[in-house]
Amino acid sequence: MTYHNGIYRTGHNEGKLTAEDIETVATTSGAAAVSDDDNVTSDHLIENNDALAEMLGLTGTPGIIIMPVENATADNTTVLPGVVSEQVMQQAIARAAGG
Repeated sequence: MTYHNGIYRTGHNEGKLTAEDIETVATTSGAAAVSDDDNVTSDHLIENNDALAEMLGLTGTPGIIIMPVENATADNTTVLPGVVSEQVMQQAIARAAGG
């Protein structure tokens, strides 16, 4: 919570945060210094997530997959690659519910 509040206290939002803002707040909040190993690990995770999103056809935000908890198939699973209307979302939910 300290980090969260510190970021808001910078007064920078809507893409205006600077690397210095983030570093200062992280250090003040007690975060450990970032190492090269941390960066390699993070980069690897991001690359894997990006590849998975591409395979699933997720091209926007939010990317949503709607499917039943059990017995999911191609027929009852819908991949929504980005923002959709309420009607499209409701149709995907109905499809997952078997209706």
